Amino acid sequence: MSTRGLVVVALGLVLAGGGASTAVVLSAGQSERPTTTVRACVTKKNVVVAATARGRCPKGSRMVRVGVNGPRGATGPAGRPGAPGQPGEPGQPGEPGQPGEQGVPGPAGPSGPPGVAPSVIDGGTP
Repeated sequence: MSTRGLVVVALGLVLAGGGASTAVVLSAGQSERPTTTVRACVTKKNVVVAATARGRCPKGSRMVRVGVNGPRGATGPAGRPGAPGQPGEPGQPGEPGQPGEQGVPGPAGPSGPPGVAPSVIDGGTP
């Protein structure tokens, strides 16, 4: 089907109240914001009629435009939070910390065994 035929079919669906199914037809293969405007003549009962040879709508019908963007609407409410993601990779090791404070002195240890007296003191004789 040609692009023109697709627009005519889509316009007829929009005007007949098939908005949900039409949104899919109009958006297929087009960017999010339409770059062209399609004009059509519509009767009071939303019937699409042909324009005159001069491009005007016949008596009893009015011109409508499809593909025209209106003003931006208000921001909708925030959505629900998503499911938690997968755990990430482990991080790099951190920098070494500051040295701790001096600890409390421990108790005195036991006395050692008696020593042996040296046989020579400072290189002298005994």
